[in-house]
Amino acid sequence: MALMGEIYLEIVPVDKALRVTAVDPQTGLEVVFTAPSNASRSRIDRVASAKLKARIERERSGSAPATGPAMPSASQPGRGKLV
Repeated sequence: MALMGEIYLEIVPVDKALRVTAVDPQTGLEVVFTAPSNASRSRIDRVASAKLKARIERERSGSAPATGPAMPSASQPGRGKLV
């Protein structure tokens, strides 16, 4: 896979893993993923590039991103009260 160009990375150790935030400076889109603490920088770069490429393609095609369950509306019974 060809590299996309410049990508900004923030790599933060969290326990025995790395939390990686990757940002595409041209679009402003970002992805966040977890990598093993022993992952090589080249592997992190490849995964970040692939994830950003997929995110950009999703945005261009208009597909909705995979998200959690939708919030219930006020007319639906649920736990607690929406304010």
